[in-house]
Amino acid sequence: MKNDSAFILAAGVSLVILFSACGSGQADIPDPTTIVSTLEEITSETTSSLPEGPVITSDMIIDDFTERNVHVAVNAEIDIPDISSLSEVELGFSQEIADKAVDVLIDRQYPELEAYQGPNEYIVYDLIKKRDEDELPLCHLTIEPDAGFSYFEAINNINYEYQISGDGQDHEREYGYIADVVPEGMQIKAEEAADQVAEFFERFSIFTYYPNNVSAYNNMLEDNKGFYRVVLTACYEGVPILAKNGPDVYLPIMPHADIANTGIFEAQGAVIFDVIEERPVESVVSLEEVYSSFRDRITVVAEGFEVEVSRISLAYLPSTLQNGNRLLVPAWAFECTDRRTENGRSVTNKISVLFRADNGDYWDVFF
Repeated sequence: MKNDSAFILAAGVSLVILFSACGSGQADIPDPTTIVSTLEEITSETTSSLPEGPVITSDMIIDDFTERNVHVAVNAEIDIPDISSLSEVELGFSQEIADKAVDVLIDRQYPELEAYQGPNEYIVYDLIKKRDEDELPLCHLTIEPDAGFSYFEAINNINYEYQISGDGQDHEREYGYIADVVPEGMQIKAEEAADQVAEFFERFSIFTYYPNNVSAYNNMLEDNKGFYRVVLTACYEGVPILAKNGPDVYLPIMPHADIANTGIFEAQGAVIFDVIEERPVESVVSLEEVYSSFRDRITVVAEGFEVEVSRISLAYLPSTLQNGNRLLVPAWAFECTDRRTENGRSVTNKISVLFRADNGDYWDVFF
């Protein structure tokens, strides 16, 4: 834009000089220094009136600034769900959902199996039978009093630890990655595998789920045996739940499962919840207001010299209460990449800078 403006202004100055010369009947050659000085003055006055600061649209924020020797580049997608029913939600263990999981996964398949009391008051269902002269657990289900859920069909397990190969990339912290390769022997693509895993968990949860990350793996010891590892994001009433590690967050609500051609052979996560209490949020701080707070805060909390912001979302942040229940609190989350130099090496961290949605107060930085 500045280059275009400068070209137009230069052309304008040239025309003024040309017309002046024609009008006087003389072809006076102007002093080049005068032209440059005049052009710089006009350009300065024009560009100084251009707006500065962030450009905010309905789906993007674009911004670029430097403070306290930290350069912040914002090219962020905005994700704002329907917030008409946004609340603070207390969640607790659901005996009804636990009973349903036991009925579907244990009683209907293995009616002879009886539960036993595990450590820390866990309820464990464990079926052991002979297979090829080896005693192997064929099915294992653990339901924990803090809503934890762990399911394992060992007879179908092809995930031998440290003896599997992935799809060649590390996607653990990459948002929304879906594998574009199909593991050996698999007959479905990653999207269908993610749908099946989401349906599996939704039978035993009050949440809905969508894929956060799907990776493809092949077994290195057996031919034609591969599987997908599916990590899901949970949603309550259409609002996603953040899975972050913070000082008061325990057992993030982000389940995952391994699925092969034989079906889901391993699944776990915090899913056995019911709503204990729901308190509607009267108002939500606007994105413009919270972004202003973010601009003031980010160069203080950043550990490095450069920060890139890729996503801004309104979501639920889970925290753990003293009674062991979870509390979902609406929060504005800024997903950032923080770069710094450590011992001469470039170090990159993924961070989330969080603000309370009800009052806009800065909350914390989660990793």
